[in-house]
Amino acid sequence: MGTPPHAASGHWYTVDGRPLHTLPVAAGGHRPTRLEDARALGLYPSVTGILKVIAKPGLEHWKMKQVALAAARGSQNPGEHEADFVQRILEAGFAAAGTARNLGSDIHRALERFWLDQVEIPDELQRYCGPVVTLLRRTVGTVLAAERVLMNHQHGFAGTVDLCVRTRRGNPAVFDYKARKTEPGKSVVWYDEHILQVAAYAATAFGEENLPKMHGANILISTNEPGRVEVKHYPPVELVQAFETFTLICELWRRVNHYDPRQPQQS
Repeated sequence: MGTPPHAASGHWYTVDGRPLHTLPVAAGGHRPTRLEDARALGLYPSVTGILKVIAKPGLEHWKMKQVALAAARGSQNPGEHEADFVQRILEAGFAAAGTARNLGSDIHRALERFWLDQVEIPDELQRYCGPVVTLLRRTVGTVLAAERVLMNHQHGFAGTVDLCVRTRRGNPAVFDYKARKTEPGKSVVWYDEHILQVAAYAATAFGEENLPKMHGANILISTNEPGRVEVKHYPPVELVQAFETFTLICELWRRVNHYDPRQPQQS
């Protein structure tokens, strides 16, 4: 049985909620966990892994733009094989993305430590995280969880939620950070998968029966315009509809990958 490209590797969780994104190899080190590993170990895919089964035109356009920019800035060296040139351009195009991911991870970690343990945000991250804290303090009443693994055994997925709270009005709410580059002077582009991810976390954290009285939001933290923070709020009716859509995508993922994590040890 072949492995679909979108499921070849990614974030996976054990049935009891332990992240198992990589596995050790005999020669030393680790490699990404793959679909065949998940089948053997009965692992649950992440929310973002589930969403890989659908097209993301915005993300694909961004990838093509990065490669095009790298190609425009570079040129083929004398005697360089075309395949080597193409590989070099691809690596250059996504080098910035790797740097942005590292900064995004640092931002997530700093916010987690602040909300859970009131650890002061490091000076070098204050310009990114400070505005987020100022914004959320107007809404957050009680912090319930930060960077917590959520397991949805009913629908067969898992994921790590950024922030679950009770608002000052006592309502349950879920916030998901998106640390990425923005274009100065231009509005932020929000993608369809953003609300699907928030809805999946909200339904799992508080129960899908409570979605009609829940709120959620994406908080975009600009990595190239420090201090710029944008919020996309999702009211209850949108979360209900988004979760219904997400469950259909779960079913599609299971059929495309010939694997249902709720019924492990399949051949």
